Formats: sequence, structure tokens, C-alpha cells
Amino acid sequence: MVRVLQIYVLVVGTWAGALAFGLMIPLWVMAVYLPIVLVVGSMPVNVAGFGAVQGAWLLMAPWSTGERVLAFSLVWQIAIIIAGVARGLPFVKRVVAEIAAGSSPAVPPPRA
Repeated sequence: MVRVLQIYVLVVGTWAGALAFGLMIPLWVMAVYLPIVLVVGSMPVNVAGFGAVQGAWLLMAPWSTGERVLAFSLVWQIAIIIAGVARGLPFVKRVVAEIAAGSSPAVPPPRA
């Protein structure tokens, strides 16, 4: 159920980003094609989400020009990467300290 909610948020967020970028893609189109883009992005033929994903983004080209859709896909992917890094940065110091100390609260001690 949480994953479904996550996909809904991703679809609406990407649609809002596309609107802010000037793409007039209807919400229903984003809801139909973005999961296809996500599946293509999970395939091992991509490097950091770049590659065959841009071909999948072109499914939305009838609602805008291909160049604008591809430009948005590039900007959006970079924004997602930056957001992921920004979300993780506050935890780096603590994780590095745990690694240096050799402790991890999530891993149970080995059985004797």
C-alpha cells in the first residue's frame, strides 16, 4: 500500500514539475506513461537513469515536442539525483562514525 502511495506522489509531483517546465501533459497521460518510464529506468541498460529512459519519455511527445520532453526528462532526473543526495547528506557523518567504530545497531551479534 505504501508503494502505491509513493507512485501516486511521484506521478503528481512529476506532472507538476512538467507543468512548471511548460509541458501541457495531462495528468492521466502522466499516470499511464510514468510507470512505464520507471520500469524502463529500472532495467540494467541505463546508467543512473539515463539511456533507454529517454526513449520511454518520448511516449509523451504527442502532448509536447520531443525536444521539450527530453529536456524535461534530463532536468527532472538531475533534480531527483540532487534531491536524493541532499536527503542523505545529514546522515553521512553518523554512518561514517558507525563504520569507523565497527558497530551497527541493525545487525544482531553473531551466534556462538
